[in-house]
Amino acid sequence: MRNDGPDLLLRSAGNDAHVRETTPTTTHVMSASDAVIAKKEEVLCLVSQDGFELEHASDDLKADKDVVLAAVSQTGYALGCASDDMKADKEVVLAAVSQNGDALEYAQDVMKADRKVVLAAVAGKAHALEFASHALKADKEVVLAAVSQTGWSEFQGKHTFEFASDDMKADKEVVLAAVSTDGWGLRCASEDMKADTEVVLAAVSRNGWALQYASDALKADKEVVLAAVSQLGLALECASDEMKADKEVALAAVWQTGGVVSQYDQAFEFVSDDMKADKQVALIAVSRNGWALKHASDDLKADKAVVLAAVSQTGYALQYASDDMKGDKDVVLATVCDEH
Repeated sequence: MRNDGPDLLLRSAGNDAHVRETTPTTTHVMSASDAVIAKKEEVLCLVSQDGFELEHASDDLKADKDVVLAAVSQTGYALGCASDDMKADKEVVLAAVSQNGDALEYAQDVMKADRKVVLAAVAGKAHALEFASHALKADKEVVLAAVSQTGWSEFQGKHTFEFASDDMKADKEVVLAAVSTDGWGLRCASEDMKADTEVVLAAVSRNGWALQYASDALKADKEVVLAAVSQLGLALECASDEMKADKEVALAAVWQTGGVVSQYDQAFEFVSDDMKADKQVALIAVSRNGWALKHASDDLKADKAVVLAAVSQTGYALQYASDDMKGDKDVVLATVCDEH
């Protein structure tokens, strides 16, 4: 009878050893695959809550469309963390700019030249026009979509219309849309448009300060200046000397500014010397804002009716009255009554 027990045991042990060596390897490969899936699910969860978590993902996941779509849908700015291929993927970029138009900044040039993408971007953030291709900055539909909804960007300190092409800044339909939304848009318009009465009237009716960007001829145009000072009395500062000496214009300006009682914001400061000596204009100015007495002529600072009107509005105006008025019993009483 053959005694092969030790050999058999050895072979058996060897086989067991082989099994022990190979089995963990197989298990390791499966675990790695599971780990990749688990990692993707983990990152998907993270970027769905905070798109900027994409920044910490692996390069493979920054190029994974599911992950990137989840990230940019949460915050469009996450596009900046995605791979170049994803920045050129239309579906991804559309999702990003639809969430935040400014995400267009991070898209590849081919997407910045895509009309549908840019229209979606400016629909959400008008000043995303800055990141559009040169061709689309000259596209009338795109520019109209941008300037028709908003103007000034507080964050950037720029006006959306600044980013349009020169041709668009000279296009009357586009310029009218821009200034009708925000009068400041006149600053970006062509010189011809700044001299166009219809355009300038639309601008100053929206924001009186836009008068500063109008042509010299329109700064001397009574219809334009009246529209400007009726919207904002302080716009009188930008008008021609002739308009500053026009009584109708002066009255409109001081009446409008009087709504803000401040020692600084006074249209009366900018009227001509003749208007500062006009009792009717001065009375309206100081009745609306007592601080305006500071700019009245010396004769009117000594006029009891004017000084009484001023100190009745604010007792602080007494400091600008003549010495005689500062010692006048009625004036002093009116001042004391105002202070109490």
